[in-house]
Amino acid sequence: MANFDDLGYDEVVDTICDVIDLGKNVKNVFADGFQVIPDLIALTPEFFKVQEIISDAPLAINQLKNLSVEEAKKAHAEISKRTGVAQDKVVDTVTKGFGIIIELYEVFAWNQAKFFAIKQKVQDLA
Repeated sequence: MANFDDLGYDEVVDTICDVIDLGKNVKNVFADGFQVIPDLIALTPEFFKVQEIISDAPLAINQLKNLSVEEAKKAHAEISKRTGVAQDKVVDTVTKGFGIIIELYEVFAWNQAKFFAIKQKVQDLA
């Protein structure tokens, strides 16, 4: 059984940095406006980042629930340093990043289902 008193905060930092980086990457993709095909292609790697964030979430949540005040301060400072986000903007940036994750997941889940439907139709043609 895991001892949750000494989990540290490394996965909290990594996961939150991944969320912030994902938000920045999506912002960069849309910087020149929205173009359906090029932007969907450019966003494909971000879907894998979403999957990584989801996979890492259980440990990050356990660490987050068990942070000491000192660890929370260190994690906050490290997140700011690694991402270049000012410390007073970290929480707002992370909140917005999680919103982007949810929307990206919806887009890719819908497109994946659509691609499977098209694949089946193509197979039925032969």
